Amino acid sequence: MNEVDNVGDTALAIAERFGYKDGARQLFLYRWQVRAANSEKMEGKPLYYHQQCDTANPVWLQGTQVITHCTHVSIEMFTR
Repeated sequence: MNEVDNVGDTALAIAERFGYKDGARQLFLYRWQVRAANSEKMEGKPLYYHQQCDTANPVWLQGTQVITHCTHVSIEMFTR
């Protein structure tokens, strides 16, 4: 992903230069996901609220403490 060509440009830089906004966005998001997956968890440090609710830090109950919430949604609720 971070490989450069003989001029020194990455795929992201080339996509941005030639105006491929969708491709540049996808390359940026992919690079971000790879970087985030390789990051280490911070043990023992206080987290901000948005970090506490991240899927990498599960806060939901497991085992015998699990609560299942069910709801009934009818199609009439969304039609006029």
